[in-house]
Amino acid sequence: MARGDFETLARELGGDPPETFHALPPEAISGLTVALRAARSRQKRQLDEALTAALEHVPALMRMPIRKILGL
Repeated sequence: MARGDFETLARELGGDPPETFHALPPEAISGLTVALRAARSRQKRQLDEALTAALEHVPALMRMPIRKILGL
């Protein structure tokens, strides 16, 4: 297995993958890394959409201050 692929996956996970991942072929490790990035991107987009929808329930005059507090 290419050590670089495994290290890239470890960075994406934020820690060491399970030892059983060492048995996977490099293509599988690369595929997992790509899938993890796509899932995180999708999750971020969905959270942004949910936050925007939630802010619609806040009175209009309070939206901007709340966005600033939340760092948006």
